[in-house]
Amino acid sequence: CVCVRVCVCACVCVQMRMHESTSCDVYLHVTSRAIIEDCSSVRFAPYNYLYETLAEHFDMAGLNRQVNNWNSIDDFKWLSSSAPSPHWSILPDAERAYDWRDVGARRSPPDGDLAPELKSSTCNTPEVVFSDDCSD
Repeated sequence: CVCVRVCVCACVCVQMRMHESTSCDVYLHVTSRAIIEDCSSVRFAPYNYLYETLAEHFDMAGLNRQVNNWNSIDDFKWLSSSAPSPHWSILPDAERAYDWRDVGARRSPPDGDLAPELKSSTCNTPEVVFSDDCSD
């Protein structure tokens, strides 16, 4: 379980499950379908964080570089097949990070984009919680 609030992350994995996350930009390479639950304002783009040993790391992890389902997202809180989920979207190309040195300053959502419980928060830094219980 990963709970994230107001962040940008780059993730390469076989399976991605995101719970109770708000206002996040996710650069994703996933070989299965990603799953979100109890999320809002999550935007997805293809993984693009490049570094010298990336290919070696893909090989070590047994990940197929040719299979990327970054935009195949299952929303467990939106079961309608006739309308797209309002909880996630594709990150517009013009807003995507290409120079990762300035990523920390890129995603500062307007107050209206934050979930009500985060508006009253005094914390100005992103919060990441790795847990089996994301209730708090």
